[in-house]
Amino acid sequence: MFEIMPSTDGSRVAIRLVGSLSEDDGLDLRSHLTGLLTDHSSLRILFVTEEWTGWEGWRALWEDVKADLRLNEEVERLAMVGSGTVDRLTTEAMKPFAHATVRWFPSGELDEAWEWLVG
Repeated sequence: MFEIMPSTDGSRVAIRLVGSLSEDDGLDLRSHLTGLLTDHSSLRILFVTEEWTGWEGWRALWEDVKADLRLNEEVERLAMVGSGTVDRLTTEAMKPFAHATVRWFPSGELDEAWEWLVG
């Protein structure tokens, strides 16, 4: 599941990922981000993971990949904050395909990640 965090400010979006992401979660998240692009030309996204295990099956992963492809040009920076292997590997896997500058931060560095994101 995901939730939009209170620190979200305009085109700077903070999203908490907890557990796994379902196909419906992926569709809802894509809809939310696409909606933000009606008011902003680009986005900076911070993902904070908590016990992140990835996606609930291949369809959920596919929805996420499709969203990434559609939003790729509109994302300037993407930060991932977490402590697990899955989130670190996900971040590394994004780098070759992302238009955005992508960076991973350990879970204790949320403030540093936000500063980097808005900087």
